[in-house]
Amino acid sequence: MYDRDDRPLGSLAEDVYETLLDTIAPSEGISAEEAHDRLCDNGFTAEDADYVLTKLLNRGYLYEVEGTLYITEREDNSE
Repeated sequence: MYDRDDRPLGSLAEDVYETLLDTIAPSEGISAEEAHDRLCDNGFTAEDADYVLTKLLNRGYLYEVEGTLYITEREDNSE
């Protein structure tokens, strides 16, 4: 699990991450191209989508397996 409170992303990356959480089912993945297209369909620029997808991968919020992106599970701090 991943606790994102230890590594704040910034408002743009948070917005993209929240969009991806709504887009990608936890047990399913999505291609990087499809994630990019969905972000652009949700009002993000192509440049922002490219930048933030790379940032989310580098920071561990997303991971990639054989060309498919998955959301890293995060701890639920609501308890």
